[in-house]
Parts: sequence; structure tokens; C-alpha cells
Amino acid sequence: MNATRALAGRAATLLSAVILCAPSVTRAEPTRVAWSSAEGTSIPDLAVTDDGRYVAFIEDGSANVRFLDLGDWEIGADTSVCTDSTVGGLAIAGESAPYEVYVGCGDGTLAVIELDEFGETTALYDENVTVDEGQAILAVEPAEGLVYVIAESEDGDNQAHVVEIGSDSATVDGDDGYPSTFGVSGFEDSHASSTYIFVAHGGDEVSKLELSSGSISNSTENLASRDFVDMYAINASAAFLADTDGGILRYNPSGNDFYILLDSEDGLESNQALAISDTDGDAALVVYDAGPSEVVIFDFDTGSLTPGDTELQRFEAADIAELVTTSGYVVGGGSTGELQVLTDRPWVEIEDVDPSSAVSGDSVSVQFSSDTSGDWELYLGGTVSGDGDLLASGELEADELTQASITVSSSFAEGVNKLWLLVSSSGLVGHDRDSVSVDNPPGAVTLSAEDVGFGNQQITVSFEGIEDADLDHYTLYCTTSEFDAGDYETGGPEFDGDDEVEDELPREVSAEPGADVTVTILPLTNDVTYYVAVRAYDEGGQEGEMSNVLSAMPQETVGAAELAGEQGGYCGTRARAGVLAVALGAVLLGLRRRRSGLAVLLALLWAPGVLAAADEERPERERANVELRYGPYFPTNEGVTTVYGSSGHQLLLLEGGAKLGRFFEVDLGAGFYQELGTLVSVDDDHSSAAEHTMLTAMPLTGSLALRLDIVEEQILVPHGSMGMDYWLWRENWYVNDAVGGDSELVGGELGWHWSAGLALLLDRFDAGHASKLENSTGIDDTYLVAEFRQQRLGMWGSDGQSLFDGSMVTIGLKLDM
Repeated sequence: MNATRALAGRAATLLSAVILCAPSVTRAEPTRVAWSSAEGTSIPDLAVTDDGRYVAFIEDGSANVRFLDLGDWEIGADTSVCTDSTVGGLAIAGESAPYEVYVGCGDGTLAVIELDEFGETTALYDENVTVDEGQAILAVEPAEGLVYVIAESEDGDNQAHVVEIGSDSATVDGDDGYPSTFGVSGFEDSHASSTYIFVAHGGDEVSKLELSSGSISNSTENLASRDFVDMYAINASAAFLADTDGGILRYNPSGNDFYILLDSEDGLESNQALAISDTDGDAALVVYDAGPSEVVIFDFDTGSLTPGDTELQRFEAADIAELVTTSGYVVGGGSTGELQVLTDRPWVEIEDVDPSSAVSGDSVSVQFSSDTSGDWELYLGGTVSGDGDLLASGELEADELTQASITVSSSFAEGVNKLWLLVSSSGLVGHDRDSVSVDNPPGAVTLSAEDVGFGNQQITVSFEGIEDADLDHYTLYCTTSEFDAGDYETGGPEFDGDDEVEDELPREVSAEPGADVTVTILPLTNDVTYYVAVRAYDEGGQEGEMSNVLSAMPQETVGAAELAGEQGGYCGTRARAGVLAVALGAVLLGLRRRRSGLAVLLALLWAPGVLAAADEERPERERANVELRYGPYFPTNEGVTTVYGSSGHQLLLLEGGAKLGRFFEVDLGAGFYQELGTLVSVDDDHSSAAEHTMLTAMPLTGSLALRLDIVEEQILVPHGSMGMDYWLWRENWYVNDAVGGDSELVGGELGWHWSAGLALLLDRFDAGHASKLENSTGIDDTYLVAEFRQQRLGMWGSDGQSLFDGSMVTIGLKLDM
């Protein structure tokens, strides 16, 4: 038998003894139970997240799962997941939050819950996953992206199942080889590696489950005097076993046999739990000996997988049946229900943060202690590594209450701010975490002169929202009496006007952080001065400083049409024709700025006639043409330029028609024009109001054109035209009825135009493609055209100037067919 001490283990022990003599090396073995908490009747199983953030444990009396936060050493609320109140296994997967927690239940179901970074849990599925109905789950082991479950079976021999966790549902035993039967009854403990799951069945029975195939091998050696009760594996090469007769053995999967590593000769009586604590390659074997109720620590060589046989530490602890390790800490639980943290690091506790909720500029007192003397540092934010903002530092004595005073500065964020306290002693660092909530009053709104505008019987207040994360709403104050913001440390003045304003004043306005706000107050009295200011409130009810106070005077307002003396109506048309024109105009005006949609619509209207003309027999050259042009429009009417400005106007035109011989064309056309502006006051200043307005028009044209197309395939063709125009138009409010004008004018104007332009024959630059285009579509010539047009409308008007007098320069494409 190979159940003998390995010589390599003795060599490692000697080496460990030499290392122990070197004072410069910091050991990683636990030296004491630094903290414990009574959590119920019994803690049969624990699991730790890969990043050491949380330890999950089962409280057997209630069958609830709970979580210890290793940052602040606080235990979260119970999570009940098993309907039969029996929990048989616990495991956690995930390198960072959210983690997946798997809980095996006594009714044969697997609960899958998510644990977020705040310690809150959510069930992944509406119902637990049924693995083997009615057969109690004994252990859960996640490995290689799957979850392996060991459960009881009807024939008495336990079975292994594999569960694939999906986003919406889970698949049980979808891989070949599962379920797999162990052929051995009983179960004590299991531990997974990347290749195997090792299982201790009790007595001297050990099995290995090969994950990829589901095949199971059992140990071949007969160690009848042994009773294995706990197991720990650090890789696929070995599993370590705790024997109730005082032995620590290594199971070797390559030969399904054992090495005895430690026994009663090494001072062990009745081992009940073991784990290997490894911090940066400095490892220790941790054993709970139930005989004297003590934790015993031995050095451990991770290269030879062998412990030394000389005790490094021995200290008392309550019953421990299960151990888990994370960097610098070992956590255990057992039959007494005590959750215990073992460590060699300073045990640090933040006793009080006062006040726990503060505002910017407040002084906050942080009181803390450590069971070891050392140097302390207090950080804002960051992690346990001390990568936050250093707030304070100093020295402390063991078990003495120490106080740090910090000031809430701009570095503190609105809401909860983590405080990390680190204590360093002899190269070892302990920590605790607490928090201070910052609930600053919201910032002040700053109003500029442009933010408060007038309208007809109304005032509009528009401003940039503040960025406070907990912003809840603004309150808008308005009065007819002048007031000063400094007179109101809180709240603000009541409305003192005679107007029956819609939505009472002061007015509460809902808010989102950083979102712009527009509020219109109406109806008000024209030519009366009103004073306005704004104050912000946060979700906690705190109020910010009142903004500066601005004033505005509602005034009667007009648009371009009224400034130009327009009365509306459809000059020069019969009633029926006017109605038809208005109907067509309404369709086009509904397109607003969707000029591409307008172009498609007009093209569809024109194309059938154009193509039909192109298909007819042509005596000489092309019989039809169509062109689309776009460019700047320069209105001359003072009403239009006052309300909409003198620049930035654009016009889209679509024209087409028939050829009359070589030099003449008769064309019909339609266009689209739209501009946005603000109404202006009726006084001589014509100040811009806060009311929006929009001027939209559709010109309908007919013209006779002369083209100096003298030479065949002439590359440049001058042209000019004269014709009649009829412009359908409408001026009305735009976007927001609360800040727009309350009326509209519609009408039509008749007039004439002349134009001059130049066409560049594009066919000359690519004759091959031009020929293909002619064969496939009937298009003879393609031109790039530019045209200057002067128009004069309102020729029958009383004042001699039309709303749409002006000129335009358009550029586009012309097709001759």
C-alpha cells in the first residue's frame, strides 16, 4: 500500500522550518478567530465567490441562504429558495457581480439565484430546476461553465447529474454519460477541479467523476479504519481528506490510492474539516480538530502538495464542519451555528460614522478600532486595495478607540459614499468598510435674459436643467410685484396678480437631471410687468437656492403675414379652384421639412405624363423634360425678414413639360418652402417673442422657356424663361401649443417671374453610360442646371409688395426625353 508518509513531505517540512526562521518573510496562516457571529442552529455548507467578495452559507434550522460581505463584514437578509426547507448543497459561480448562486434542495430541485454587487438576490427562473424529482440533492459543484449535481437515487447509490444553465431555462443531463451512478452509497463531501469532481462517501470510500465523460472511478485501497468527513482540492492532481481518527490524507486520482500526510503523531485527534489557505503562493493547511475544539495550522508546499508536520499555530474555535478560503481569510461554520472568520491580519472595526448623512462642508467623525497596533488610512471610494482618495491617516494602539475627522468635499458624490479603513501591522493589512450618505441641496438655476420671453398674454421661461442626480422638481415663482431672491431663504412669493392663470402659481414642474425645461404662464395681462424666479428641489425635499429674478412683459404679437398687411384669402382664384389648391397645399404642408418625401410625391405626379410624352414618336429630338432644383431663396418683404431673418431660406422646385421645336419649352412646376421663426411685438421695435411660428408655402408655376441649344450635343446651353406663379401659403404656430401663436393665416398669391440660367450637358463626360441610360429609360440628355429667378407676386394687391417677392438661386438636375 502507498498509505505512507511521503519523503517529499518531510523535506518540505525541513524547508519550512528554515523559512520560519527568516523574520523578513510574512506568513499567511491564520492565527486566531478574529470574528464570529451566531447565525442559527447549524451551518453545514459554505461557498465563496471567485473574487472573495462574498461568502454564502446555509443556516440549517431555517434552510435559508445568507451572504457575508467580506468588505464590511455584514451579513445580508435571508434568502429562502427551497420549498421543502431542506438544503443539501451550495455553490457560487462568476468572477464578478452578478454572481450565480446554486442551491440544491431536498425535493430534488436546484434553485438558481443571482447575487448583485449590493448583496441583493433575484431568482433567475420562476421555478426551481427539477434535477431528479423527490431525490434529495447532496452537493452542487460548478465547473467549466456547467453545474454538476450529486443526488440520492432510488437504488441507494448516489448519482451525478449535469445541468446547463440558460438565460430562460436549464437543461438537465443533456450530455452523454449523464446521469452517472457512483456504485457507492453514502456522502460526506465533494470538491471540484477543472477535470474531476472528488467525492468522499464516508468510511474509506472516495470517488472521482470525470467531468467530460461522466465516468466514475472508485478508490482501490482498503483503509477500513478511516472515516473521511471533509475534502478539499486545489487542482486536478490531488484531493485532501480529513479523517476523524486524526489523519490528513492525500487522494491521488492517477492511481486511485492515498498518501498519509499527517496523523495522531502530529498532534491531531479527530479531524472534522480542512482547507488550504494560499495568499500569493504562501500556503498553509488549516485543520479543525474536534477533539480539543481547536484550529491547527501547518505549512503547506504547493509544489509537492505536501504539508509540513510541525504546527505553526493552534487556537480555540467553535465547532467547524466546513471551511472556505479567500485572500488572507478563512471562514468556517459548523454544528453550533457560529460563523467564524480566521485570519492573521489586523481585525478592524468601524464603530461609528457620525453623522451618517451629511451635506457638503459638514465635518464627519469616523470612530474605529483594531485588535492590533499599526498605521491606519481612511479612503473615500476605491476598493480594499486602498486605491480611493486618501482622506486621513495616522497611528493607533490595539483595542483603543480611534477617531478621524473628515470634511465632506466636492470629492464626495451625491448619495452613498464608501469609506474604506485599512490598518497595516507588520506587513499585514486588515480592513473594514462603512459609508456616509451625502444629500446636498440641489444647485441653483441660473437664468439669463434669453431664458425669459414674452408672448401674447403669456410669459415663457426656458432654462438648462441642473445635473443633480437626485433632482426631483422645480418650483416656478411669478409675481407682479418686484422681489429679491435674497428675501427668501426658503420657498418663494405667492402670485399676486389678478389673472386667473392656468395651473396655479407657484408652479411645480417635474424634472430630470440635466434636462432642459420650458414653462409657459398664461393667460396674463399684456403690458404688465411680471417677475419670475426658479428654485430646485431634490428627492429628499431639500431645496436649492433661488435663481436670479428676471422680468418680462406680455405683449400683443404678430407674424410676418400680419406685419406685411396680409389678410389671407386666395386672390385671383375661383372659390372651387381655391378649395382644391388649399387641399393640395395641406398635403404638402403636412410634409413640413421632409423635403425628400415631397420630391418623391411631386416626381410621382409628374412622371406618368413625362414618360408618356417620351414614348410618343418624336419628329426631331426629345419631346419632354423634367428637372429638380434646390437652393437659397432671398425674400424682400420686410415682414418675412423681420420674423424669419434675411438669410438661411431654402426652396425646392420640380418642373417639367413639353418641347416646342428645338428652342422652346412649356413647363409646369411645383415647389416647397418652409421657415421657422418667432412672433414679434406689435410696437415699432418688433422685439422677438417666445412664441414660435412657421411659414410654409407651395409655389405653383407655369412658364415659357427659351433654350439656346444650337449645336448637337452642345455642352453649355443658356436658357431663360418668363411665367406665372401662384403661391399657396400658411403661417401658424409650431411645435408646442403652449409657446406658439394662437392663430393662423392661409392664402394664395398670384404673380409672375423671369429667370436666366445655364445647363451643363453631363453626357459628354461619360458617353457610354449616357447611351446605356437612353436605351434603358429613354432619357436622351442629362444636364446639371443652375438658375437665377426673380419673382414678383401680389400684382393685384393694394400695397404693391407681396409676402413672397424676392429672388432665388437653384441648382439641380434636368432630364430631356
